[in-house]
Amino acid sequence: MQHEQFARSVAEAAVGFQRDLRTGIQTISHTVSLAAVLKGDGNPTWPNFFPPRFEEFAMDFQKATHAEFVGVTNLIREDQREAYLNCSASAYQEAVAEAHMIRYGNLDLLNTNATLYTPYFTQLSSEGKFTPEETRDFYVVRNMQSPPHRTYGGAINWNLLSHNPGDIPVNSTLDARNETVMGRFQNFFALPEDEHKGLHAATNEDNPHSFAFHPVYKVPGDINSEVVSILIAATAFDFSMMNLLPDNVKGMFTVVENKCGPAPGLESQESISYRIDGNEAYFVGKGDLHDPQCDDLMVSVDLSMFENNPNVGNLPASCLCSMRIYPTTDFENDYKSATPLIFAVVVAITFVLVALVFLGYDIMVLKRNEKLISDAAKSNAIVTSFVPDHLRDRLMQQQQEEKERRKNGSLKTFLNDGNDKLNNGNNGMTSAPLADLFLETTVIFGACH
Repeated sequence: MQHEQFARSVAEAAVGFQRDLRTGIQTISHTVSLAAVLKGDGNPTWPNFFPPRFEEFAMDFQKATHAEFVGVTNLIREDQREAYLNCSASAYQEAVAEAHMIRYGNLDLLNTNATLYTPYFTQLSSEGKFTPEETRDFYVVRNMQSPPHRTYGGAINWNLLSHNPGDIPVNSTLDARNETVMGRFQNFFALPEDEHKGLHAATNEDNPHSFAFHPVYKVPGDINSEVVSILIAATAFDFSMMNLLPDNVKGMFTVVENKCGPAPGLESQESISYRIDGNEAYFVGKGDLHDPQCDDLMVSVDLSMFENNPNVGNLPASCLCSMRIYPTTDFENDYKSATPLIFAVVVAITFVLVALVFLGYDIMVLKRNEKLISDAAKSNAIVTSFVPDHLRDRLMQQQQEEKERRKNGSLKTFLNDGNDKLNNGNNGMTSAPLADLFLETTVIFGACH
């Protein structure tokens, strides 16, 4: 079926998209860990560390995985807060400016007003403003991000734990160890509008994103060492569906579903729906919005792919992702065509015409044979009326004997026989003449003296 072929293509692309994301975030995690070791001459200074030239390998990561955003968040205890804030105040301007030069080649998009910097940990209020964070035992603070900050504002020291615990599965990421934890679907606001719009179709402004969380270890490659940071990457599922199907294939419908471990304020199951028309994928809405009439044509695929810890999906706020692909009535209508019926009718008519031609030919041959038999019968009757029966039988016998002789004789025999007959004065005749045919002949009897 055409639908299943296209659905498999969508499913394979989604699986590859998720695999690339996990591989890429693990790679950048090792890179950040190694950069800290190198900068500290073998003694990394976590959490007081801003990765140098982070934008370079962040851009490589985004290119390989099609992630829209990747950020470093350092894990900081309350007793480390003051030292970290001192480090941040001295490093943030240089780090952000360096990122802009690497990504854009200039500082045109950076507001360098240093008064915007907040020398304290911040939280994001319900109005979308950064305000001072309350005192905690533990913080997960935004450090560097790509694309880079455009202002020296409160996002630099933003404590992500100020979010609903269901939004940021920090504890699950720490417990999962060497696994990438996927969070719930969320609207994404960290990117500037001009950059974000260019990544999606025009109707996908409210397109929910999926967030991946992966630990950074103090010792590169040692998953048993201390977790010092968490990488967060944001991606949207519509990208895996874009530039995938031919332009004339319209009306494929996908439902991406999350089944999440229990967490405050987090539903255990959530879905988002997309429609694919040719090279474009459009966000339809939250929830499973497919046509139930197409349930029997569903193609499903698991996108979780946990390799080291299969219990990750049971951790709080950790989500198991899957995708279901369906056709729509638009897709079915495009493939409903009278062409097969027309071809079938043409073939049937062709067979009928061929049969009629053969039937007509058979009738003509039959009539011709009947005519030949009738003409032969008439000729035989005419001959019979003129020639007596015993003469006819003798003639027929002579003709049959002549045929047998010619059939069995060789060319040499034929020539020799012909010469003998001529020499004997028979003029080539092989049998005696029939006296009955010569009624006017005078027979003279002579006497021998």
